[in-house]
Amino acid sequence: MNPTTRAPARARRRGARVARWALACWMVVCLPVPAQDDPHAAHRAALARAQGASPTRVALPGTRLSMRDGSAVRLQADSFDDRIVVIDFVFTQCTTICPALTAVMASVQRGLEPGADDWLLVSVSVDPAHDTPARMDAYARNVGAGRNWWWLTGAGGEVDRSLRAFGLPPGRPQDHAPMVLVGHPASGQWLRWVGMPSPKQLLAAVASLRASATRPGPQRTAHAQP
Repeated sequence: MNPTTRAPARARRRGARVARWALACWMVVCLPVPAQDDPHAAHRAALARAQGASPTRVALPGTRLSMRDGSAVRLQADSFDDRIVVIDFVFTQCTTICPALTAVMASVQRGLEPGADDWLLVSVSVDPAHDTPARMDAYARNVGAGRNWWWLTGAGGEVDRSLRAFGLPPGRPQDHAPMVLVGHPASGQWLRWVGMPSPKQLLAAVASLRASATRPGPQRTAHAQP
């Protein structure tokens, strides 16, 4: 093998080692937090293991983000009312994992009841410098996002705080790892996947949180304004 062919091979091996190291770091960052005050913690932990997810806690930071129509929303529990939310992290110029994640989210959208208003999909941009509300709107329309699928962007500092709250360290958009969360913000119950869960896994998690969440049944709004 001549030097010109050895160099790409070495680069591929080095890239594979870096990828394995990065995945290990992500798994350490996203270790679950025990929930001693949750009477259903053991059941949810068993379900999560079967689904490949980790139970976790999320402290929503109240950051101000922009919807794809330009309106504002606060990242806080009452903005989601009593809904189950499925959250992923993407950017519109991504050509690798983001299209695959978005395809999973689109499949989840099809699997949930179109007329129901007790669920939301939320895609948060990891590239707020380029992902304006208009760009997010165009991307959302292209993938068939319905009214129950929010697309959020915002000022860089607000987005960075939001990402950290979900356990995703800010950085270069192209370096972000695939991560999906399913949660019930009203009760603080969350499951997190580091990697690419299947639509079936996400739908099962939504069903589980629906069954365990207490729903008083107030009228829900499209989204809360700050």
